[in-house]
Amino acid sequence: MAAVNVLLLATALGLYAAGWLEPVEYLLMDQRFRLVEREASGELAIVQIDGKSIQQAEGWPWPRDRYARLVEALFEAGASDVALDVDFSSVSTLSGDDALAETLSRYGGRVILAAFHQKETAGQAEGALLDFRPLPIFSDHVAIAGVNVDVASDGAVRRYPIGQFDGRSFRPSMGALLAGNARLDFPFFYVDFGIDPASLPRLSVADVLDGSFDPALVAGRRVMVGATALELGDYVTVPVYRTLSGVTLQALAFESLVQDRAIRRSGAAVTVSGLLLLALTGAAASRRWSWRFATLVSLAAIAALLGLSLLLQALWPFSLDIAPWLALIVLFVGARSVREIERQAVQIFKQRMAGAYRRAIMAQVVEDSFDGIVITDSLGRIELFNSTAADILGLRASAVQGRPIGQALPSFEAHRDGARLDEPGEPTQVTLEDAEGRERIVELLVGRSVIRVSRNPRERRQADREVTIFTFRDVTERVRAREAERAATEQAMLANRAKTEFLANMSHELRTPLNAIIGFSEMIAEEMLGTLSPASYKGYARDINASGLHLLKMVNEVLDVAKIEAGKIELSEDLFALSGLLNSCAGIMRGSLGVGHGRLVLRGAQNLPYVRGDERLIKQTLLNLIGNAVKFSPEHGQIVIETDATPEGWVRVTVTDYGIGIPPEKLDEVVKPFFQIEGAMSRKHEGAGLGLHIASTYAEMHGGYLEIRSQLGAGTSVTLFLPPDRVIQREEARAGRITLVVEGDGEQPLRESGRAGSRDS
Repeated sequence: MAAVNVLLLATALGLYAAGWLEPVEYLLMDQRFRLVEREASGELAIVQIDGKSIQQAEGWPWPRDRYARLVEALFEAGASDVALDVDFSSVSTLSGDDALAETLSRYGGRVILAAFHQKETAGQAEGALLDFRPLPIFSDHVAIAGVNVDVASDGAVRRYPIGQFDGRSFRPSMGALLAGNARLDFPFFYVDFGIDPASLPRLSVADVLDGSFDPALVAGRRVMVGATALELGDYVTVPVYRTLSGVTLQALAFESLVQDRAIRRSGAAVTVSGLLLLALTGAAASRRWSWRFATLVSLAAIAALLGLSLLLQALWPFSLDIAPWLALIVLFVGARSVREIERQAVQIFKQRMAGAYRRAIMAQVVEDSFDGIVITDSLGRIELFNSTAADILGLRASAVQGRPIGQALPSFEAHRDGARLDEPGEPTQVTLEDAEGRERIVELLVGRSVIRVSRNPRERRQADREVTIFTFRDVTERVRAREAERAATEQAMLANRAKTEFLANMSHELRTPLNAIIGFSEMIAEEMLGTLSPASYKGYARDINASGLHLLKMVNEVLDVAKIEAGKIELSEDLFALSGLLNSCAGIMRGSLGVGHGRLVLRGAQNLPYVRGDERLIKQTLLNLIGNAVKFSPEHGQIVIETDATPEGWVRVTVTDYGIGIPPEKLDEVVKPFFQIEGAMSRKHEGAGLGLHIASTYAEMHGGYLEIRSQLGAGTSVTLFLPPDRVIQREEARAGRITLVVEGDGEQPLRESGRAGSRDS
């Protein structure tokens, strides 16, 4: 590949050195002129010798006194300098020449006359050049400037000389002399054809001589006089605008100098250096980049070079020669494309060979398949019958080959045009008899495929063939085992349901003895019927009471879970105040667990809404959350209950403790029934592990959910979310007005006051 890169570089250098890329460079430069347009500076006005002026003078050439009057009128209008792109090398009339000479002598060096070289014999490629200069009576009083221009290889005038040597001295060009830039810093420059010729102020000689023009168009400006009439033939081929009059070309050269737009090209050193850099990059890319990536990068590089050259020419009078670089990139992409085509051809050949090999393999795989496979044509005739199908059905392939499937396999015919064909990929079970009369249960999948015989779209409709594929396997043993397993599962489910219903129905039988134990032990502990003796019995009674309460709580939780599993819990929906429910829960926890006001803190919004739901179940949910927070936090650790609403309208109640926390890997497990964070041998906290499961179930029954966030050793936050459709704003829920009173600094328990009989208090 290195040799290929060297060859590409040599080719690009050869094209550049031979000048074959110059037309491309011109084309790119012209396109940049079209994209980067600008107006004329307004410092120069053109006075045209147009058709109107020739008609006014009634002939051509004009007498010299007409030019004298023209120069006189222009200077009287305030022109600063006047350049005449007119041939004054021959004698006219004595009176006319004297009048012009007198006018020129009066205005000193403010007038520029044209001089030019011309071949001795027209049409010759080589030959002596004749120098045409103004007559001495004119040239003694004015500045002389050349008006010759170079023609490029494509026949267009692109560059403009600063001046020429006439063999004796340096003669500046008219545009350079008029612009005051006739220096030898550089011999020539490229005219900026992005300057719009139409923006140059223009006057007709006829209007100037008649005095019917606006002097403001001339005052303070430099003026260039020249022929624009078609019949005078002073037109040259140029880029962008195709043809321009000679005086307009001189004016654009003037504008290029005045606007600092005298464009120079980058030159051979920059071009060759860029070619070498691109060649090195291409060598590295050929080793590392894929063909697609290299092509994309090459296209991006072409776009970048085009954009860079446009930017440089827009900002500075500089034209970056990029045609050789583009040629090298195109050659690089072309070479890589040829290599890729060759590689693809080899790959296609390999794929065809692999395709033939795969077809042979597939034929053998079908024959040796664990599944029975039967393929029929569009008329339902069997085309393929593999050995597994023959074994399952007890038939020979030769006996059924070519026969309609309805005759050979009646059970398959029943499914051929059935609903299963409308649901490809979903198998169905079919019971059939084999050749020996035994029942077989097969799992049957029916599908259709279109075999593309021809790639020609015109032939495809007639040549394409549709086949039906029956794929089946013997699942007799599996189905019978599944039925036995299903029967066992149903028996287990019935037994579990009976257990659950038994527990759910044991509520009275379990709670009544416990209530008696709790009640009588409390009476004994309080010595309601007399003093106990010995006194230690009083402590025993309190222990019995505490144990009974704990057992009752566990029994209630187990019974609640049993009712949930049995589906016996139904919502008893009502409308209740959320603030009242929160205060009630806080009061219960303070009374039953002895949690002080300083430890249990209730924070909430100023106007808590009403909630539509089962107040008992939501209350139980919150009590479970608060109870867990008290259980798993230090003795004096603070428990915070916060209530707010999400932007979507959900109400959330968050219970936060600063206790032991939950390990991250167990967060998804804590809502499962009977789950314990601590191991059985290391438990420090009592409970059956049902509180969060019951709370989560009750929240989901209301369309809400629980969200648990915890950090081991730092505490846990459990949030109850209630959906917007269960949240009723206070104004909508009550006809009367309720005032929410926040005690202290807003972090104390909430208390509501309202109309009598409300549930807010």
